[in-house]
Amino acid sequence: MSSKAWRSGRKRGHAETSLYVLGSAFLAVVGVAGYLLTESATTPQPDRSAQPASTASAAPVPTPVSTPGPLTIVRDGTPLRVLFAGDSLTGSYFASSTEAGFRSRVATALGPVELTTAELADQTLTTVSRIVDVPADLDLAVVELGTNDVGTKTPFDQFTSQYRDLLGKITTTSPGAALICTGTWQDAGEAYDAVIEAECLTAGGRYVPLVDIFEADGTRGPAGTETPFGESDTFHPNDSGHQQIADAILAALTVS
Repeated sequence: MSSKAWRSGRKRGHAETSLYVLGSAFLAVVGVAGYLLTESATTPQPDRSAQPASTASAAPVPTPVSTPGPLTIVRDGTPLRVLFAGDSLTGSYFASSTEAGFRSRVATALGPVELTTAELADQTLTTVSRIVDVPADLDLAVVELGTNDVGTKTPFDQFTSQYRDLLGKITTTSPGAALICTGTWQDAGEAYDAVIEAECLTAGGRYVPLVDIFEADGTRGPAGTETPFGESDTFHPNDSGHQQIADAILAALTVS
């Protein structure tokens, strides 16, 4: 065989070998694909419609906490010693009279009482907590603070620390006192209400939310009515609002 013929035969051999390899590879790929398709068709697939969507950005669901029962106050034949600490609501704004405010309504329902008050209108927890002088041997302490902190945006760590300190002052000076903490008189105070509730329950007290009363029809206004505290507005509770606040506080108490 000539060298030219030999080289030509060698090229044909390489080409045939290449085609054989490519053909084998193609058949292998087709075989694997067919196997996978068969397995996919015969293997049951998970029902993704029954699986929850991704919760990477979802807010955590709070653990339900049972609401404690009413606190018991035991009479000993002497007037009950009661402290009210708060802002303008505790000061009876804008009821038609001091007697129509929730503070007086609660005191009257519990009476006779020896009343101590620490209240400043339009002031935050920081200011009011400084003037609270806690008497010894209290039977009841009602803390109504935080509403003005919502508007001034008191930092939560500061609010938490000061609220805890105020409750600590009460429970240390009068460890036997029943403790009631009201929520904010606001429809935007949820975060502060959460702090109030947590700190109050930790201190052994009872939390009384006010937001439902605030949002109820007929508990505020009308504006422009003359009262002993000035001209009424549409924010502060009226007589009906004060009555409902008093009822909510009294519902958290049992007197024997």
